[in-house]
Parts: sequence; C-alpha cells; structure tokens
Amino acid sequence: MKATIKAGLSHRGAGVLEIIQPCPTWNNVVNMEWVAKNTQYLKEWDPVVSKEEELLAKVQKGMMLESMERRPLGVIFDSRVNANVR
Repeated sequence: MKATIKAGLSHRGAGVLEIIQPCPTWNNVVNMEWVAKNTQYLKEWDPVVSKEEELLAKVQKGMMLESMERRPLGVIFDSRVNANVR
C-alpha cells in the first residue's frame, strides 16, 4: 500500500486511489472475511495505455471492471508510460 500511495502522490495529473481497509475497532461488517469475498486481484489485466487509439477502449473496460460484483484490486488505468496519451 505504501508503494501505491507514493506512486499516486508522484503522478502528474488526476488520479484516484481507493484503499479498502477493514477497521476492527469501529466496523464489524467490513472485516477481512468480507474483503476476501467481495474483492479480487487483477491478474490478467494490463492497465497501461501506450497508444491514443487504445484510450477509449481501455477506459470502457476499466469501467466494466469497476461494475463487477467483486471489487477489483490493483492498478486499473495507467497512462504514465506515454506522456502523449491524453
């Protein structure tokens, strides 16, 4: 998580970091069991957009990931590799 926060802070431009962190003191609903059942790591997903032509399709696929039953964990969208992609 520390590396993700650092990357978010050093990123030029807009970005969103969502951290799903159970609180055992104040929240007995969103616990580690809930997180295991309601999230999934993105293993096959490539978040990098390297060409302007890929941008719209990648954003649409990213939005589909966000609407899945289980919340995706990982980087969903990254256009830092090519500064010309806007």
